[in-house]
Amino acid sequence: MSDCILIKGNKYGLTIILDENATFDLLKETLEKKISDAKKFFKNAKVAISFKGRVLSDKEQQELIHIITSSSDMEIICIMDDESDNKQTSKEISKKDLMDVNDQMAIFHRGTLRSGQQLKVDHSIIIMGDVNPGAKVVAKGNVIILGSLKGTVDAKQYNNQYPFVVALSMNPMQLRIGNIMGRSPDNNYSLADQTQIAYVQDGRICIEALNKDIYRELENIDNLLVNQIN
Repeated sequence: MSDCILIKGNKYGLTIILDENATFDLLKETLEKKISDAKKFFKNAKVAISFKGRVLSDKEQQELIHIITSSSDMEIICIMDDESDNKQTSKEISKKDLMDVNDQMAIFHRGTLRSGQQLKVDHSIIIMGDVNPGAKVVAKGNVIILGSLKGTVDAKQYNNQYPFVVALSMNPMQLRIGNIMGRSPDNNYSLADQTQIAYVQDGRICIEALNKDIYRELENIDNLLVNQIN
């Protein structure tokens, strides 16, 4: 029974390898036993989780996440997404299902998004790759791209706050933050080799080089918005 699940550590957290031929009920039973047996080892670890070996529906994925968090004291900070092939990608994960896991859930996506691909999540997202022209990212929260942004990003508001978009190189075809539309400035050569951040201020999208002063300013804006709402 124990052979149907293999748990391996990686630099981000845990990779859970699932036997594609085992029944899902057997996988759940085995996972619960393995996590419970290793509870003292994991303690209060903060980990990223990735699933391999079997294609899971969103509902199945959330059931396994629930087993991990209810059988241990681990805190899951994100789910690693390994979808990086050339097929069109559209992934939706319910924020409601993950609320009790971590209210600041972020999803990792490894791989470049190419023309025609779409990535859609109900969380903040970190993309380790480029977003090419014709590709689109839709997120309910912040978008961080560890690569070039040349496609479209739609970052929706969460908790009545405007999110931000960060990219190592920012030249989007279209950029939307909340209900504000914008794009990168033309001929912005002064920022070409700098990590940039896009955020909303005074009803418009601002794009600047990322530094700690900008981040502090964003925190102050968020706090002001929360106070106004309350």
